[in-house]
Amino acid sequence: MKFTDGIKMAFSDIRRRKLRSFLTIVAISVGSLLLMAMLGLGDTLAKQVENMFSTFSDTQEITVFNIKPSAAGSVSINVGVQDKNAAGQKRETKNITTEDLDKISKISGVEYVKAILETKLTGVTIEGSSVQNKGVTLRGYNFNYYKSFKSDLAYGNDFSNDKNEIIVGEKYLKAIGIDNGEDVLGKEITLKVDAPVINGVAVRQSFSTKGKIVGVLKESSDEKRNIICSQQVAEEVLNYYSEKTDYFKETGYPSLVVRAKTLDDVKTINDEVRNKVGFETFTMAELSQKMAAATKSFKLIFSVAGVIVILVASIGLINTMNMSIQEKKKTIGIMKAVGASRRAIKNIFLVQAALLGILGAILGCAVAAIITVVLNSYVLKETQAVLSLVNLGICFGITFVISTISGLMPASKASKMNVVEIISYE
Repeated sequence: MKFTDGIKMAFSDIRRRKLRSFLTIVAISVGSLLLMAMLGLGDTLAKQVENMFSTFSDTQEITVFNIKPSAAGSVSINVGVQDKNAAGQKRETKNITTEDLDKISKISGVEYVKAILETKLTGVTIEGSSVQNKGVTLRGYNFNYYKSFKSDLAYGNDFSNDKNEIIVGEKYLKAIGIDNGEDVLGKEITLKVDAPVINGVAVRQSFSTKGKIVGVLKESSDEKRNIICSQQVAEEVLNYYSEKTDYFKETGYPSLVVRAKTLDDVKTINDEVRNKVGFETFTMAELSQKMAAATKSFKLIFSVAGVIVILVASIGLINTMNMSIQEKKKTIGIMKAVGASRRAIKNIFLVQAALLGILGAILGCAVAAIITVVLNSYVLKETQAVLSLVNLGICFGITFVISTISGLMPASKASKMNVVEIISYE
């Protein structure tokens, strides 16, 4: 008997028993649909995590902290405010000096290093405008390693070599009533820190230093609400706050941001900073990889739920096949009597089981695809459900395999029937 004959017989049997076959196909399709939904949910979650990390931070950046590396591995996101590690031990700090900065900048694969001293101003005065007592963050960059804000500029020029040059965020200018950033270019700006007041009396003199505005940062810039200056200017403000003559020499940089030329360089640079230079690090790429691994685990767990439903549906398939065999006892007996082999009889019922599985998989995948398209078009806005050919293939394959395996036992039973017993029964 040819394989095509088995397919024809399977189709013929399905058509003759439409209701029973339809209910079996629907049961399988529900499992197939759920499996597709779970696979799609896992992929959608993974895509959302990937998008979140791509907007949240640059995955090619490595943050270096003024803490000695722990044996436990990379630091947590909140390391900047933690004084203990995961084991509850006190973290040992280590000053980040300009010598360390120089070592890190020379590591192969490093594109640039951002070394920043951050402090606060209580207000500013811009030439030609009134005093503005609105607090702002002052960020002082070491221009020997990073001073290019060209892509972020709305107006004006980048820093040259003058330590008194200032770049102001456009958002801050608007907050103090200056709507056109171009109006402040070339003007003198006074950076102020008001002295603490106790019982209406200032405990010491206020601080102020002057600079020249050379540029204004776009509202889309990360520094849009800040004032950018040279490290020397930031040091003056920090010396005032700390009442020390050289605050930076005593404390160093609180952290650095190192950018790798490529994503492949991140791990090498990260390991070298930790193991050779001796500082704790954090990379968004590492966290992204861990989250990707977690989403894969979730996808696997979700998929198991769909597979379980298909397995439950396969019990109904086994029952359907057993009923079909009982109804075809006479036919099986005749086939055996005329010389049909066990394998040929077994294949007939295996093909029927596989065919029911294929039809169930097609129906389930089709419904899943329609639901996904409808959701993406009319319900979901920012988050789009993922429908991939890979998931369709996985779903179809799993459904087909489980259905075929489910048909093995009934098919084997049919192939082993005794001709004499069948004829005597009939």
